[in-house]
Amino acid sequence: MVAPEIVSGFQIVFSSPSHKSLAKLSTSISQLNQAKWRKLLKIVSVAIVNDDVSDEQLKVIENDNEQNSFLGLLDICQQTLSFSPQLYKPDNLIKDLNQLHLPNDLIEDLVQLLFVSRREELSQAVLKQGPSVTKLEEVKFRIDIILSNNRMKKVLQPRVTLSLARSDGSLKQMELDNESLQMLRFKTAMCLKELQLLKCTPAMTNP
Repeated sequence: MVAPEIVSGFQIVFSSPSHKSLAKLSTSISQLNQAKWRKLLKIVSVAIVNDDVSDEQLKVIENDNEQNSFLGLLDICQQTLSFSPQLYKPDNLIKDLNQLHLPNDLIEDLVQLLFVSRREELSQAVLKQGPSVTKLEEVKFRIDIILSNNRMKKVLQPRVTLSLARSDGSLKQMELDNESLQMLRFKTAMCLKELQLLKCTPAMTNP
């Protein structure tokens, strides 16, 4: 299954000492009180939603220690939001944060932020900021019949012209003979079958 590989990879990133902002987070957070890290979490939320933080908001970060804490918390939030909550669940996050030796109160605040109070808003923001993929907006087709050519007086060979309108405004056209059209149908059916099997996996049916 795909899900265990994703979760395992995420745990490795969290616990890796080479991840500078996370490696320093435990030490940085230990020097802050709850009121301070909650202020930093508010700025993290603003940074994710707006993809920017104002100079006025940045005044809350007063020294290098608080900057390290902010970067570490931002890193945790962005990584968590990059995965589906069906695949990476609160228990997974709690386990990873415990490996970072973070205070229990902070772990509870992060779980509340990332899985309860603002999950949908933050996930939508991350999705918008991520790399976009061109989508298929419209499909049109036309069937032409070749009556004859230079070699034969009578051919009667059907051809299908597909026009694919994409979300970036571009238009892709292709011509298919019967064999190519059948191959397209077969590949599409295979893709739909794979999607159906994926929807039936425990990770997708038990959010």
